[in-house]
Amino acid sequence: MARRSFRLHAELSAELGDPWGYRRLTTYEGYAAADDAARRRRGLPWLADSVAITRRLGSPETTAVIEPQAFTTGLMSAAEARGAVLRHATVVDLLRDPTGALRGVALASGEIVEGDAVVIALGPWSILAARWLPLPAVLGYKGHSLVFDTGDRVPAEALFLEYREASGEILTPEVFPRADVTWVCAISTTGKVPLDPA
Repeated sequence: MARRSFRLHAELSAELGDPWGYRRLTTYEGYAAADDAARRRRGLPWLADSVAITRRLGSPETTAVIEPQAFTTGLMSAAEARGAVLRHATVVDLLRDPTGALRGVALASGEIVEGDAVVIALGPWSILAARWLPLPAVLGYKGHSLVFDTGDRVPAEALFLEYREASGEILTPEVFPRADVTWVCAISTTGKVPLDPA
């Protein structure tokens, strides 16, 4: 599924004029430690000497990045240009015909919307759809992100790192140089997200 998704993202970017900054990347794994002053040969000149790159995870043939909000709005704009209508409503159930085939969804307002396919794209709130679909549990991560206005000065090299604090705590920062900014996720936790997505 990942390979199919990778190809689809590339095709959509080419077909729709890339309004979301599709960028192919090389991805690396590495580590650093607060109490380790060793200088390492890492091959990425934009990193501090204390960061060790342990292996390459992916190449531009297997890895890419987009700007998620621009991707979502770009796809919706393309769909609307082809006749789709965006409706803001809460789905409360799936409706099926007597054979079990999907025929639409029921909204909280009581309105029925006819259709033959449903896509669950609620992120960490996908578990809400488990009321009417057999879905596995989906866990949300709370995290802090920093976005740096780097333009195209940072090479297309994403990092998945482990950083050991002096206390021994392990943090897992991730660095994604997008087409015009660099996004850094510094700290994540598995703390519960609110049940209401709003």
